[in-house]
Amino acid sequence: MSQNIARKHHILPRKYLERFSKDNRIWVLDFETKKQNNLRLEEAAVIKDFYTVKTLNSQEDDLIEQKFLAKIEDKCDPAIAEVVNKHSFSQGYVWDKLANYVALMYVRVPLFRQIFLETFEQFANQMADDLIDSEEFYNKVMKDLQEQNPDIKVMPFNEAQKAQDKFEISGDIPRTFYIKQMMLFASNLVPIIGNMTPNLLLAEKYFDAKFITGDVPIIPIPRKPTNSSTWLNNPDCDLYFPLSSYCW
Repeated sequence: MSQNIARKHHILPRKYLERFSKDNRIWVLDFETKKQNNLRLEEAAVIKDFYTVKTLNSQEDDLIEQKFLAKIEDKCDPAIAEVVNKHSFSQGYVWDKLANYVALMYVRVPLFRQIFLETFEQFANQMADDLIDSEEFYNKVMKDLQEQNPDIKVMPFNEAQKAQDKFEISGDIPRTFYIKQMMLFASNLVPIIGNMTPNLLLAEKYFDAKFITGDVPIIPIPRKPTNSSTWLNNPDCDLYFPLSSYCW
C-alpha cells in the first residue's frame, strides 16, 4: 500500500467543529499553555497519526480515519442538523443515529487512551504486589517461568520484596491496540446510550458568549452532589454533549 496516507487526524470531527466556528475558523484555548488561537478548521483538534493503524497489508493505514470514522460522521451529521435546526428529537431514527455518534465521540478522544493506560498500569502494579505477597506463590510462579525459559534469571523472594518498594510499572500500549479497544468499547456503548432518554437543553441568548466544546466533549454530571459521576446504567447521572454554539 502506498505511504501517501492522511496524517492529520481530527480527534473531533470537522463537521462537528463547524457548528462552533465562524468563517471556517474556530477559537482554541490550550489549558496547559493558557494561550488562545484562532485556527482554521483544518488545523483545529488535530493530532498526527492519531488513528493510524497496522493492518495485514500495511505497516501504516489510515482506513480508520478515512473510512470508518468518516462514514459514521457522514451518516450521523444529518441527524445532528435536524436536532439543531428543529430543536427536537421528532423522529426515532434521529436518536438511533445519535447514539452511535455519542458512543464514538466518547471513546475517540485522547482521554480514553489515558484512562485505558492508567487502568492497565494499575492492574500491572497490583499483580506485582500480589506476586510478592506470598513466598510460596512467588516461588511457584518463578519455577513455572524457569521451566518455560531456562535462561531467565530469578530473584530470591526477599530481594524481590525489597525491589518492589523501589519501582513502579509503567506501560506503553501500541496505537493499533488502543484503536481496537476504542471500536469495541464504542460498540458496547451504543445500546446503553440508545436506551437513555434524550433531552435537548436550549438557553436564551443574553450575551454574545457562545456555548463551547472541548477535547472531552461528553461530560457525565450527577444530578445530586452526593451521587456518583459513573454514568453507565446510572439513572442519577446525566450525559451532557454540546451540539453547537446555539444548541446544547
